[in-house]
Formats: sequence, C-alpha cells, structure tokens
Amino acid sequence: MNCFKCQLNLLSEDALPCSSCKRSLHFGCAGQSESNFRKMSKAVRSSWRCVDCRGATRDGSPSGPKDPTSQNDAFLQSIFLKMNEQIAQTIRQELHPFKEEITQKLTAMQTSIDSCSDQYMSLSGELASLREELLSLKSDNLQARVKTLEDKFSAAPPPSGVDEEALFSEIEDRRRRSQNVLFFNVPESSSPNPSIAASEDLSQVNNYMASVFPVDPVLAQRGLRLGKRSEAHIRPLKIVFPNSSAATRVLSTLRSNKSAVFPVSDDKTLRQRDFLNRLRTELTQRKENGEPHLTISSRNSPKKRGPLEPSSGTLTAPADAHHTLSIYYQNVRGLNTKLTVLHHEAPHLTFDVIIFTETWLSNQVATGELRLSNYSVFRTDRSPKNNMHKSGPGGGVLVGVLNKYLSYQWSPIEDTVEHAAVLVPQFRLIVSAIYLPSYQPADVLESYLSQLESISLQYPTFAITIVGDFNLPGVCSETWNGDVCPSSSSAKTRLLFTSVKQFDLKQYNSLPNPSGNVLDLCFSNLDLQLNVADPLLRLDLAHPPFVCTINVPEFRPYHVTQQFEFNFARGDYASMESYLSTVDWSGCTTLPLNLAVDYFYEVIRSAISLFVPRIRPVNHSYPKWFTAELIQMVQQKRRAHSRYKATGNDGDYKLFSDLRKSCGALSRSLYNAYLNDVQSSLLTNVKAFWNYVNYKDGVSSPPTTMTYMGRQSDSLLETANLFAQYFSSVYEQPVLCEPSYPVVDVVSIGLVSVSLGRVQQALASLDPTKGMGPDGVPPILLRNCPSLAIPLHALFNKSLVSGTFPQVWKASFLTPIHKQGSRSAVDHYRPISTLSTIPKTFEKLVLQDTAPLLYPVIAPQQHGFVPGRSTLSNLVAFQEYVLGAFEGGCRQVDCISTDFSKAFDKISHKHIIAVLRAVGLHGAFLSWLGDYLHGRTMQVRLRGVTSASFPASSGVPQGSHIGPLLFLLLINTVVPEISDVQFLLYADDLKIFTKVDDAQDAALLQNSLDKLLAWCGVNSFFLNRSKCFVISFLKTQNPISFPYILDGEALQRKDQARDLGVLFDSRLLFPDHVGMVAGRAMRALGFLKRCTPWYGPRTTRFTSRNSSECNGSSSGTWHTGQEGWMIIILNPCEPGLASPPWKHAGSLPIPCFFGSWSSGSWTAQRFLPKSPSTPHPTPLASPHSSTYRSLPQTTSTTVPSIASLVK
Repeated sequence: MNCFKCQLNLLSEDALPCSSCKRSLHFGCAGQSESNFRKMSKAVRSSWRCVDCRGATRDGSPSGPKDPTSQNDAFLQSIFLKMNEQIAQTIRQELHPFKEEITQKLTAMQTSIDSCSDQYMSLSGELASLREELLSLKSDNLQARVKTLEDKFSAAPPPSGVDEEALFSEIEDRRRRSQNVLFFNVPESSSPNPSIAASEDLSQVNNYMASVFPVDPVLAQRGLRLGKRSEAHIRPLKIVFPNSSAATRVLSTLRSNKSAVFPVSDDKTLRQRDFLNRLRTELTQRKENGEPHLTISSRNSPKKRGPLEPSSGTLTAPADAHHTLSIYYQNVRGLNTKLTVLHHEAPHLTFDVIIFTETWLSNQVATGELRLSNYSVFRTDRSPKNNMHKSGPGGGVLVGVLNKYLSYQWSPIEDTVEHAAVLVPQFRLIVSAIYLPSYQPADVLESYLSQLESISLQYPTFAITIVGDFNLPGVCSETWNGDVCPSSSSAKTRLLFTSVKQFDLKQYNSLPNPSGNVLDLCFSNLDLQLNVADPLLRLDLAHPPFVCTINVPEFRPYHVTQQFEFNFARGDYASMESYLSTVDWSGCTTLPLNLAVDYFYEVIRSAISLFVPRIRPVNHSYPKWFTAELIQMVQQKRRAHSRYKATGNDGDYKLFSDLRKSCGALSRSLYNAYLNDVQSSLLTNVKAFWNYVNYKDGVSSPPTTMTYMGRQSDSLLETANLFAQYFSSVYEQPVLCEPSYPVVDVVSIGLVSVSLGRVQQALASLDPTKGMGPDGVPPILLRNCPSLAIPLHALFNKSLVSGTFPQVWKASFLTPIHKQGSRSAVDHYRPISTLSTIPKTFEKLVLQDTAPLLYPVIAPQQHGFVPGRSTLSNLVAFQEYVLGAFEGGCRQVDCISTDFSKAFDKISHKHIIAVLRAVGLHGAFLSWLGDYLHGRTMQVRLRGVTSASFPASSGVPQGSHIGPLLFLLLINTVVPEISDVQFLLYADDLKIFTKVDDAQDAALLQNSLDKLLAWCGVNSFFLNRSKCFVISFLKTQNPISFPYILDGEALQRKDQARDLGVLFDSRLLFPDHVGMVAGRAMRALGFLKRCTPWYGPRTTRFTSRNSSECNGSSSGTWHTGQEGWMIIILNPCEPGLASPPWKHAGSLPIPCFFGSWSSGSWTAQRFLPKSPSTPHPTPLASPHSSTYRSLPQTTSTTVPSIASLVK
C-alpha cells in the first residue's frame, strides 16, 4: 500500500485513513506529528478526514467521498507543473554561461567588423589619394616618352617568318607556365570525388616538399592531373607554385638529386613540345645512319636560339661518352719524412684515384696530417693482425678517391693482409691496393685472394683493378698474360697466376726497375692504358711510379649542386642599419608572440635580400699560400689537361706541360715564402704557427657512404637521415606520472624581465666570426645593426610575460662529430648542437638575473657548470679526502664511480619542472621554462644538406645556457639519498666513496649505492652498469674486498681508473698517468717534426707548453719525489732545446700560473726555481692541507699533487 500524497510505501501502523474519501496517508503527509498520531484513539482515527474533504465541506459541497479519478488528475497536474518549473530553472542555469559566451563573441565580432570598416575607410582614402597621384603623373612629358617608345616599337620590323601575334602569345604562355612543375609517379588517390583526390595529391606533394626543403619549404598552391585516368599508368601531376622562382628552385634541386622520389619536369608549351619531338625524330634517324653517340643536350645561349625555340634542345656529340678514370700509383717508401712535399703537391693533384704502398704510417699519424683534403682517404696501416712476422714500422697502403665520387672501403672478415679494397659505385669498380713483403708466406697471399673472391661474389657486376707491390722478382711481366705458368715459379707466383686466370684479369705494368724486375703489378679485367709517371714524391728506383687510365661508363657527380647563399662577410651593414632604423616595429608589441616573431624575421629577411650579396659557394679548398695568380694558373692547367686527354694532340700536351712547369715553379716559390713567414712569426704571432700545424685530426666530415642498422646511404640526404635516426633514438617518451619533490622555497621567482640597455650590450658583445643557426641570422648582422635591440627587447619581454618561448627559437642543427672506431658507422658519432644566435642571447640575459639566485641551491659537492669550480677542484677535493683518511689511520678508501647513460638527453621534462616548482619558481617564469623545454626540434646538417626534422621529447638543449643549470637542479635531488657517505659530482659524473675499516663501512657504501639505484628509477635516470666500477685506494697489504652489487650483478673492480682525465692507481702514485702524459708529449712533438720542416730549438720552446707543460701541469707544486717524472715529461723536448730552461740541476723549475698565459709561450719568467718547502698553493686547496705537506722523500711513497697532474 502506498501513500496517496507521496506515493511511497505505507505501513499499516503509520497509516491515517480518511473517513470520507477512504484514502490512506502517512501521518506526516496528513500534517500530524508522530507524538500526536500515537496519542490518537481509534475513534478519533476513524472519524478523521483529510484536508480536501474538510475543505469541500466548508465550501458547501457535499461532505461525501470525492471522485478518486478527479483527485488523481489534479495531483498529477500539480506534479507536472513543479517538474516543468524545475526543468526550466535547470535549463536557464546551464545555458547562462553559453549565453554570456555568445554575447562576448558577438561583441568581439562587432568590434572586428567596426575595425574592418575603419580600415576599409582608411584604405579607400589612401586609394583615392593614389588615384589622384597617378592621374597627376600623366604629364605631357610622360605621354611624349610613351608615344616615342610606341613609335619605335611599331617601326621595328617583326622577326622574319614569325607571326607577331603568335610570338606574344608564346611569350605569355611561357610566362604562365613558369610557375608550373610536372611531377611523375605520384600515386593517384582512389577517391572518386575530384576535390578530395586533388586535395590528397596536393597534400602528398607538400609533404614531399617539406622533406626536401625542411628549413624553408616551398608549398604548392594547387594541382591538376593531366589526361584520363587509367589503370595501366599513373597520370602526371601538374603543380602550380606561388611564383616562377619557387618553381625554378624545385626543379633545380630535384633534378640535381639523383635519389629524388618523384621525377620532375618543367611545363613546356605546345611549340616547345613540337620542337623536342622533331629533335627526337632527327636523333633516331641520325643514329640509324651511323651516328650512335649523339644525344640531345641543353644549349643556354639565347643568341643561337630562334624566337620560338625552347631553351634546350640541340643534337650534339657528348664530350665524354665514357669517362676516363686516372689512377696514380707509387711505392713511397715512407710518408712521414715526405709530408712537407706532399702538402705542397696535394692541391695540384688531378688524378681520380691515388694509391701509395709502403706508407709506413701508424695510428699515431692522423689522416688529416696528409692534407689530402680533395680525396676520401682509406688506409690500412701495418699492425700485428695483418703482419705477424714484422709488426714494427713499415708497410701499409693508402687509397685516395676524389671527393666528388661516391666511395667506401670494403671491410674484410679477417684483417690478415696489408691491403685496402675501395668500391666506387658510380663506375661499378673495385680498386684494391696491396703490399706483400717478400718474406710473407704464400698463405698470406692466399688469404688476400680469398678476400678478393668474397668481394667479387658480393659485387658480381663490379669490375676489379688490383694495384700493388707484390715483390715477386724474376717473373717476366708477360708471364701473367700467358696461358701457362713456368714450372720453376715460386708457390706465390703459381698461386697468383691461377687466381688471375680465375678472375679473368690481365697484367698491364711492364716498367722494369734498374734490376730488370717488375715488382709493382697492375691487374684489371678492364681495358686500360699504363704509362710511366712523374714521381709525386721522392723516387724509389726499385719501384717506378705509373699512371693507368681506364674508360668507364659516364658517371654522375656525387656532390650536391650548390645553391646561391648570402655572403654576410660583404654585407652593407651601414645601409641596412639605416633601413632598419626606419622600420615600424610596433607589430612586435601588438601582435601575438609567434606572429610578432614571424613579423620580425620577415623584416630581417627583407633587409638581408637588399643589402647582403649572394654568391655561389665554390668547393675548391685551395691552401693558404695560393694566390689569385696561382689559382688562375691551376685552372688553366686543368683545362689544358682535359683538352689533351680528349684530343691526344702533341700541341695540347706541350701547352699542358708548359703550364704544369710554370704552375709548379710558382707554387714552390709561394709555399716556401709561406713557410718562412710562419717561422719568422714565432716570436710575434704564435697563433699563425698553430694554424699552420693544425694539430687536430683535420678530417671533420663523414665519408661519402655511411651505414646504420644494416642500412647504407648512397647520398648526402640519406646519410643525414641516417644520422637523424640514430640521434633521435636516445630520447625518451614523456613520463605519464606527475612527479613531486619536497618544497624548499629557497627562492621566489615568478616574473623576469630584461632591459633595453642589457640587450644592446649583449648584441654589441657578439662574436662576428661565429656561424648562424637555423633562423639564418648571423651574429655579424646583429652586432652591426644595433637598432635591432629595440624589437628584440620587446620580443624578449613579451615572451617572459606570456610564459611562452617562440617555436622558431626551439629549432637546432646537429653536426656529427666522430668519436672513435670506424668512420663509416653512424653510431660512432656524437652530435654537436648549433642554436640560433638570438635565442642563445635571450637565454644568456635571463640567466644573468636568475642563476645567482639558484646556484646556492646546488650542493657544494657539485663541481660542474658552477662558477669557481672545475675538474681540478673536484679532483683536489677527492685527493684531500683520501690522503686525510690515510693520515687519520684508515688503511682503505673504497670509491664507486658511476656512469649515467645519455643523462643530458634522457632526463624527463616533467621532473625538471617539478624541481623548479619545489625550489620556488612559479608563475609566468615557470611556464616559460616549461615551454622552453617542450616542442624542441632538431635537424642534422651535413655539407649543405639537412635531414628531416625530429622532436627532442626529453633532455635539455645541448649548447644552451639554461640547459646545464636545469640539469644541475634535477641531479641535485640525489644528495639526500647518498648523504650517508662522501660523494663528488662533476655534472653527471658521480662518485661515492667512504673510509673502509670493516665490513660495516663497506655495507654502508653498498646501502648508498642501492639508494642511488632506486633514485634513478624514480627520477628517469639510467645507470650504465657496464661503465660503473669500484676502486680501492690502499695503504695496506690486506685490503677488505667487499663485493658491491648493482642491480643484481657484482661491480667490476679495477686497480686503476681514469677520473676526469687523470689515471688513478690504488696507491695514488700516478706512474701510468705520468707515462700517458709523456707519451702524449712525444706524439705531439713527433707530429711537429713531421709537419714543420724547420723543427729546432725555437720551435720546441714555443710548443713545449702544449706538448709537456699543459699535459703535465697547470698549477700547483712539484714535490721532490716528482723530479724524475718532471724529467720524463720534459725529456721529449730535449732534442730541440739548446740548453735546459733552468741553471742548477738540483733545483727544477716549478710552473707558476700568473693570470692568462698566451698560447705556446714558455719563457724563463714562468719558471721560478723554488725549493719543495716553499710551494705555490692553488686557490682551490689550502696551503695547510695534506696535499701540500711534506711527504717522505722516496719516490715509492711520494704522493704527487693532483693539481700538478691535471691537464
């Protein structure tokens, strides 16, 4: 039973029935309280009437029962009314915000309409004034000049046989078609809707354009398929670009790129197509009539072209149907003593391939020292692997291939022979160079021939050319081309003869030495001509040099055609500054940030195009001593040589020979003068000397072919994309959790601003010699245009106030730098980042205000990227602790050195922001730093080619000013976890250490290591377990060998280890470190001997700082026990020293650091004889510390100062 009023369940003990209408209600619904209801008697309850019945009686209506149906209808109607009112109220509440939003938008639209109306009225007024101005320009003088031109034009006779109207029509048609480019093999859309299909075609092309032009993409406007749809072939796609220059850029770039995905062509007119069809018909007929080498080539001279002829299309014989490849060979009998001559001759080399045997090089001689900058150099030096019988100096081969050809070295399975096999895919050619000493047994030659067979099986379509010193005397040169090998021949001769026949090779060298032997052989399965050559280096009579020429199919140059670029060094910056000072920069303050930045760059690019000249970069790397006269003579010599090779005429050869003689004489004279200038400037300009020496490797760019994960690149673009794939693999995906750190609130930074004066000062201090970043604005422009400080000041502060970092400033270029191992492997390179100058300047300004407030947050144990601390301070603090422990009676200090894998690239952005929030950063500045990290993009730039862009989803920007500080703040959170033991940090290099008197001390260090591992998991750091190790520093013969565990595996234990450039041993005696420094000094001085023909006392004095002093000591003191090591380090200098730089043998010089030393300076004033009792303390260690205390005077127990060992 339900209550009549509330329709809820009604119990009999709570029911109050109406005596009139017989309806039952809850006593509450009947208006009775529970106490009154319980007191009611049965008689009262039986006579009780409801409100409706009592009301009906008072109104005079019968007091009998009411109609239940009418009562129900009235009740339901009341319920519906209440529900309607509630629904209406709910709707009004929910729609109120939308109503306000619509009202605001309508108001904004009305404001925009009013603004547009105002602008329209303004433009109407300007248009009216322009119309009046144009009318005023129609003066009588102008009309007279126009009439004169019209008279001259009407008087000029039309070209003979050409319809004037058709000529104008053709010119206009070509002008319209100049914006069009025809794309072939673009997949067609399957959509039957023409508009959708056209949209998909346009999207395909624009995506392709974005990959070809990643920095400044050329976007298509519209596209159109030509012809009817067919299942048999793909229709060409005509793309319309914004202007003719954009179309020309697309055509020139894609035509020069042999790996282009879609072939392209210009949109020719009907007359052009007819003309080319006639040429093709004529070509077919003339080939059938016996002229097979004809082809259709471009002719760009307008004087020889008819008015209706296309800009290309003449029948000519190709200049080189087959390219003549020249290979120079010489047994050089050691290159180390001939480097000066090679440096002089290298720029004049025109051979396509050069081969040297018996180079006598080792891994101590860098390829860059050879100065063969126009060649890709491949070496195989003698080593115990490829020559087990004699591992000393000698042997070795070198193959150099011109850079314009794609080439790479084949890697043998077993490196057991002194040989180098180089593949040149453009010619389908394998060039192999070998040196086979006479004492080598036949099985070494057999190993080489086996490797040769592997190459031929791997590349069956490639021809083979083998050149080398086989050292097989007594064999007639014609024997190799005969049918039978003489029975008296040696085992090596018979083995080589058999393989020659197997590979179908022919031997071409028949130039005997004075003994009548032919030791250097040239095998090939191609037809070639071999002639004696003028020796490039000093002649070895036993090995006459030769040149062989091979006719190979026409090649395609490997190098990318260089586009025009701006020559900022010759910019007219005075005029540019005047132009920029008149620009209205109000857009930088009124527009949204990213639009304001785009407006700024539009103005800058416009100024660059007006005041900076364009040049086409020339890829000639002439040496410094080349003058304009010599360069012109070299070019004339090369043209004469090409003419002689094409004609074979004696007169052409005489001209070439005379030019070669004159060129060589002038070059030698200039080279000697250059060397004399460098030598004479040692006392006044040491920098010139070091520029000449070029101490570094000298080979900066990767080889022409690279490999990564089984893929091999065949073009620069593919190589750049392989590097991009590898470099992008180190980044981590954003973490899903929201990290948090304990709030310390040591600072409170919510908003930062920069002043105009500081921006002006920052621009004035830029280095004009630095390069530019992705935005294309170099420092030289910013420095010479100080008026740019005004818009940059506005943009910087707008960025800081809005809490956003412009997207264009988040881009960066990556340049691959070789680390170690094979230069052809992509994963043997590391990236160097290049940021744009403007955002780097912005970061520097922001850091000037914020860094001093944040540095106190960083633990004092952190020595990286902190002012006043360095690797030296880190190492001195470590040595202080170890020596102090020993002096305090402790016999052992255990140190665990850790290595974080790609820490700067892998740290989480969310963790960085959480740390910044915890230290007290908030508001717009915290948002600005978050946006600074988010959305950064990178591209690999390689010799003018850029890869596809990829995001940097983790890490801090490399090469930035703010990035290192953000990293330090995040890694600083490790401090509470390892505070139970001692620790030191240098950026991400962390070592934890403690005194070990018993197993409990070692367990404490193990506990800190476990905490460190747990901290890494929480904070997105990754330990590289293979590079983590433990070393014990001992003063006992019975050490405690505790098995330290990391991630379930025991750490490797070392007796010596490198830490921040210093080799530590367990006894802190540093003999290996001193030996390493002495070896480095010896290698450096050996390099100087090879590179400086005037090597002597003066050279040694001015180079000893780099070879010994800097490697052995930078500051601090030398103790008595170190005198022997001081002599070891300085010993390499003695051959060039007239006398020791000190007078008394008992008082060794102490290097004392006074301010900033000039490079290469070593004078007596720098070395002040001091006794060991009066040391020179460094500012990073106390003179009363253990590092500088007197130690036992025996070499075996003397501990040197770290400060005196750090480079």
